[in-house]
Amino acid sequence: MTKPAEVPHVQRVIAFHARRDGCGRSMTLCNVALILAADGYRVLVVDVTTGEPGVSAFLQQYTPPGEIGTGRAVSLALSLSGGIHVRRVVWQSDACHASTLRAECAAYDYVLVDVPRSTADDVRSFTAALCDSVVLCFPPTPRALEEAGEELTWFERASVGRIVPVLMRVDPSAGDGLAEVRQVAKSRFGIAGACLEIPYRAEYSASEGLAVLLEPPGAPQELRAAYERLASSLTGSESLATRQITIVYASRRRIWAEWLGALCARYGVSTQLVAQYKIGRAPIPVDQQVLVIHSDDLDAMAVRQFGEQGTVLVRTDDEPVPAELARLPALDLHQTEEKDAPALLASVLGLGPLPLLVDSEGGPPRYPSAAQPPIGLTLDHRFEGRDELLEELRVALAPASSCYVALSGPGGIGKTQSALEFVQRFHSSYDVVVWINAMQYLGFRTGLTRLAKRLKLHTFVDLQEAVSQELASGTGRRWLVVCDGVRDPEELMRALPLPEAATGSVGHVLVTGRTAQWPEPFHTISIDAMSLADAVSLLRTRLATLTDRAAQRVAETVERLPLALDLAGAWLAARSRQSTGRARDSMSAPVGTGEAEERIVEDFIEHFEERRLQHIARYGQQPSVYHTLADLALLELADGPAGAAGVWLVEVFAFLSSRGVQPALLRSPHMTVEMQKVDRRLAEASFVDVALREADRYGLIRAELGRAEERIRMQPILRETVTERLGLQGTLELRRLEVARVLARTAPRYMENMDADTKGVFEELDRHLGTLNVLAAPMPEDVWRWALAQLKFRLLDNHHDSVRRVLRHAEVGRRVLESEDGRRMLGASESELHAELRAELLLIQARAHLRLGQGRRTVELGSAALEELVRVHGPLHPVVLEGTGAVAYGLRSTGDFELSYDKSASALQGLRKLFGANHPAVGRAMNNHALAAGLMGHYTEAVRLAEERIARRSRLHDDNDPFVLGTACNLAYFLRELGEHENARVRLLDVLKRLQYVSDPAHTERISARLGLHVIKRRMGGVDDLVLEGRRLLTEAILAFGESGALTLCCEVSLGADLFAVGRYPDAVAHAGQALGHLQEELGADHPFTQVCRGNLGVYLRMVDQIEEAFEHGFVAVRTLLDKVGDLHPLYLAVAANHSGTLVQLDRREEAFELENDILDGLTLVYGDGHPRTEAVAINLDVTRLRQEDNRQVIDIEIPG
Repeated sequence: MTKPAEVPHVQRVIAFHARRDGCGRSMTLCNVALILAADGYRVLVVDVTTGEPGVSAFLQQYTPPGEIGTGRAVSLALSLSGGIHVRRVVWQSDACHASTLRAECAAYDYVLVDVPRSTADDVRSFTAALCDSVVLCFPPTPRALEEAGEELTWFERASVGRIVPVLMRVDPSAGDGLAEVRQVAKSRFGIAGACLEIPYRAEYSASEGLAVLLEPPGAPQELRAAYERLASSLTGSESLATRQITIVYASRRRIWAEWLGALCARYGVSTQLVAQYKIGRAPIPVDQQVLVIHSDDLDAMAVRQFGEQGTVLVRTDDEPVPAELARLPALDLHQTEEKDAPALLASVLGLGPLPLLVDSEGGPPRYPSAAQPPIGLTLDHRFEGRDELLEELRVALAPASSCYVALSGPGGIGKTQSALEFVQRFHSSYDVVVWINAMQYLGFRTGLTRLAKRLKLHTFVDLQEAVSQELASGTGRRWLVVCDGVRDPEELMRALPLPEAATGSVGHVLVTGRTAQWPEPFHTISIDAMSLADAVSLLRTRLATLTDRAAQRVAETVERLPLALDLAGAWLAARSRQSTGRARDSMSAPVGTGEAEERIVEDFIEHFEERRLQHIARYGQQPSVYHTLADLALLELADGPAGAAGVWLVEVFAFLSSRGVQPALLRSPHMTVEMQKVDRRLAEASFVDVALREADRYGLIRAELGRAEERIRMQPILRETVTERLGLQGTLELRRLEVARVLARTAPRYMENMDADTKGVFEELDRHLGTLNVLAAPMPEDVWRWALAQLKFRLLDNHHDSVRRVLRHAEVGRRVLESEDGRRMLGASESELHAELRAELLLIQARAHLRLGQGRRTVELGSAALEELVRVHGPLHPVVLEGTGAVAYGLRSTGDFELSYDKSASALQGLRKLFGANHPAVGRAMNNHALAAGLMGHYTEAVRLAEERIARRSRLHDDNDPFVLGTACNLAYFLRELGEHENARVRLLDVLKRLQYVSDPAHTERISARLGLHVIKRRMGGVDDLVLEGRRLLTEAILAFGESGALTLCCEVSLGADLFAVGRYPDAVAHAGQALGHLQEELGADHPFTQVCRGNLGVYLRMVDQIEEAFEHGFVAVRTLLDKVGDLHPLYLAVAANHSGTLVQLDRREEAFELENDILDGLTLVYGDGHPRTEAVAINLDVTRLRQEDNRQVIDIEIPG
């Protein structure tokens, strides 16, 4: 910092003067004051006012309310090295006022005075008496220029020490007119260089924002830079211009360089980031501080070009520092907490304590060591070079803007590894990072599930839709989704939309794929073969002693492809180990002398060419580099400790999921039995690890055997290569069948009360079902039964995308079963088996349609399946009986309550006979029949069944069991319909309390319980926040179950009743009309629930005097319900009771009276005399008879979920 006393002729009291208001005079003064104070000066801002405040409008937000204007100096609440006080004074014309005021300024280094606009001589005299210098502000117009000349002349005659003309509100795009003004100003004011200018920025013209606090440094055209130039001119000091710092880093440390740069920007320091590989390409900065970020791959000799003066070494880890850099002063951020790091940086660099109040685009700088781990991958892989590619990728995925970026190139070129390395380097700059394997549908869905969990989304419906809505809405997050192996970019953009800039979120989608043509708005980066230097470095990660010449020969042989280099390096390393062993027993040159490496490389190139020529001779086609390398590796593997079993195990990986394999599956008894056929040593499960380790050493798989949870993976290009190799050998389908049968024998069959281990096996096998394509090709019975079990397991996941996947698999399986090849595989004599498998597939499809709410399709497919299954198994078989229960459920959704009741009763009776009362299947059937009884209006029976199910399940498990809680919600509905509202309320409160202890989200139970309590509140006359709560329930139901979900429809009908209950009749009409349309679309026009909604709409229409429409809706509802459920069904009785009020309004009082008498008889028969509905209709009878319509009761009708 340069103090005024050290600069000749510095003027301390400076007036900011203008003939016209609105040119930016006061804003300019405030920004200059901040710059001076940030550089250590004590600054007083004097707001001389004749009425409206000037600078006070900009600075009062940083002072206590009401403090400015008290006549004393008030300190600004900003962290500034020197500090700013602001004082407002009322202008007085006498000269002694100026003298007194000047005397009071002695304690400050600079006093900046905002002089009121005026042409009066007394204001000018006051300014000349008070100030040493005048900043003369004028806009770029001929008239303003002329006026500024007049002011200049006056102040020169008054002997003001210095006058600084400043051209205000300059629009750089003004063209020739601006050039002419500039030339006239230079001539008029005698300026040798360019006139000082303040550019116009529209966003500041209507706000009190100050550019010095809001803009990052370093942009020469920005307002901040213009204010800095003015401040430097006023003080004669160069130090007030933006400070420059160069940050040098090895590419793996760019994230630290970005953090340092962002933090420096907060302190008003401009930074230049220089990657290590660019050191020789850019001029070495002169008279700048240099930050060098240390890492193990930093080139210390290159860094020495910057010299030691002003260079600081930044340490972010505990790697030893080379001697060449050890003498540099250090900024040690290793193990420094995030809260302490900024102060440490400011202390070491001597930064002024003026952090920007608003961070630059992209949000505040993210401390690199304070990040959540990425989801879906382990950041541990072999990677060398590609620094320029990673820098280009980081520039494309700029922290401040959302975008799609595609890494494009052929298989094995390094797309996945480059994307992994990008995540490794930059994941700490994001809030959420998710890796999605997009090569398989299941992998993509699993990735979306992980993303949904990190975003805290809960839904049973379209997971993709829920994720896309959340990402597009934006919640201030910074997120990165990496999709590896994308084939359909259009579908991906629909699933992963970018947030709008206005949301404050920044979303990056990085994809890899082989296609060269990516649609807009993808930014495509093509990946080529590695540079020779990078290829040599990668080979040396396998064999460090390779000479440059030897490594270069290998690199060119395998076309400098990253994965090919790794395979070649693995082969060379294995031969090197063998040579080392032989060297101990002979006089041959030891490995590491250069000569031995040359021989190994010669062997490699010779074997590579030999295998290539053999392939051409045998198959008549040129093999790929990977095919030749795989041949070499598998030959070596077969000759080593793993033997033929190692080769078989590698071939197995070609049929398993690209997302990896759990080691436990490969060590399972069924897998080892199959492997024993190849090699007897594999009877010992631990020898499987030997084979895996050997395959890993040759680069054929990636196996980290020390981590039990770590999956074993094979690169996609190697999977394709091994598959192609098997096809050429004619063993592809044989090996596929072997793998399928092993998995089929491994699979559990029993799904009731699964423990975590059993569920884990199902989950693991589910990953491989699609890769093996067992349902797309003829397979034996054991494989088919495994496939069917996997589909049933997947149906336990209620997410709609899982259900749709099951439907796709089942449809493919049905087509195969019905083909000639399918029949042949099962055997011509196995017609009964064929019929059984086909029927089970139909039943699986029926259950899938049930999950999607498609009841009619459930009934159609389920009935067809049951016809075959009864013929094969007879009626008293678990599959038949559970299938009957599924059909009963489907019948309920079609509105056929009576047939549903009969079938559910049959299913319960049969299952109870087979299993007894405590079996899980019987419990489900009991709950199913309770629902069917409730829909028939048999609420007492429904209560009995529900209570029995709860009691039995609780004894076997506990009161917090999700199935117990689900049945308790159903029980509460039955109790509500019986008029036992308090009993129902207590049970639902208990459900909500117990749901706190359930790890599964249990959205169905939670929303169902809350909806039940909401209905009870409404029926008991509670109206506070009723509509708000109803809307919240509906919103949550839509998110969890979709717009067509059963609970969503219940919430929608309930919200109409809420609006009616609070007297918002027009809103109730509008909402009920919308709900009626949804019910007609989802359930059908004749469904009883649709008619309940129609009946409610009739009541709401009556309240807004639309009597004819009210009658039409009520009449249709009553007539349809009478036909569908009969005259003693509670839904018919309630809707008819409400419709009688409309008849009265139409002056059809006798008809209404007769109808109400019939309804009262029916309700008394169904419920008894004391039921709330019975009592309500009794009151209505009196209302109709006595013509006292103000007392008419409306029955609140609920549809169950």
